[in-house]
Amino acid sequence: MPSDDWRPVPGYPNYQVSSRGQVRSLVRHKLLAQVQGKRGYLLVNLYRDGKPKNFLVHRLVALAFIGVIPAGWQVNHRDGDKRNNDVRNLEIVTVEQNRAHAVKQGLMCRGEANHTAKLKEAEVRDIRRQRAEGVRVRDIARYYDLSERAIYLICRRLTWRHVA
Repeated sequence: MPSDDWRPVPGYPNYQVSSRGQVRSLVRHKLLAQVQGKRGYLLVNLYRDGKPKNFLVHRLVALAFIGVIPAGWQVNHRDGDKRNNDVRNLEIVTVEQNRAHAVKQGLMCRGEANHTAKLKEAEVRDIRRQRAEGVRVRDIARYYDLSERAIYLICRRLTWRHVA
């Protein structure tokens, strides 16, 4: 297995990041512990002037080895594994490109498969049926404990588009 190539972390001279996704302190001479965040990405804390700041490891690798990440752009994991921060697995892409890649890889969960979904598909159909029958948006929203805006978006098929 090839050895890691190490480069400085931009803006943090006491740290280096490797081409395979490790981060080390030059002051303490050791690798930093990485923790998995809520969204599945690996994070590290870097200190400057005694103050900690949280960083996504894949973005540190991309900054050091690929270059500047334009505002609004993202770092994509080519293999879909959020823990694989090897520079060969990373690319800088637009939001649209990243979303298309996630859909193609089957990484985006939509509808009730999404862990944040408040509704089941049957409830979405029921909301649309009730609205078609003339039930007031306010009453539907109250019943499902949703905002009126959420009901409008469902009925106009701006959300839950995949539900027939």
